Amino acid sequence: MPLQMLGTELAKRSDALFRSIPPKDKSYVTVAVTKMNGNTVIAINGRAPTTAVKRLQAIAKANGWIMAPHNPSLPPGVNHAEQILYNFTGGKATSIGVSHVDGPKDYCIPFFNGTGVEISYTGVWK
Repeated sequence: MPLQMLGTELAKRSDALFRSIPPKDKSYVTVAVTKMNGNTVIAINGRAPTTAVKRLQAIAKANGWIMAPHNPSLPPGVNHAEQILYNFTGGKATSIGVSHVDGPKDYCIPFFNGTGVEISYTGVWK
């Protein structure tokens, strides 16, 4: 699948996962999704509420997906879902779909400069 098509697919999946988050938690959550060796791999940001983390863990388990370990003690700057996912894959992710209530954050993108990773959003911020 061409990279751009994969990015769109992953962004749509991240949006679907984001919609499963309890409404009271959405402003604190970023969801990231990639595919590795045919497996769906997901991550949530380090400071996400426990209820949101548990919701994604249950969805991942029910679907046979892999979820990156949640670590609420990660320092700012490395606790973004897409960074956690990239690091969890050992830097092998080529495309990551992301969903956040406010859309893309400029301060997240520099982490990926020079990596060749495609970061995709759908344009739906809810």
